[in-house]
Amino acid sequence: MNGKNEDITREDLESVGLNNDIQDYKTLIDTVVKAVAKFDDYARELGIDEKLIANIKADFIS
Repeated sequence: MNGKNEDITREDLESVGLNNDIQDYKTLIDTVVKAVAKFDDYARELGIDEKLIANIKADFIS
């Protein structure tokens, strides 16, 4: 992402959006951030095991 494999920032995401003419890229980023923030709720609603939820969340970048 923007020449990086880790430590990707919002600025990196915005740069990719801008450089690739992605319409409403800031809104898209905001939507994904909000969805990821609700991951626990979504996963529990689907009956996903708590250990698996924790393992997946460990891979999230905050």
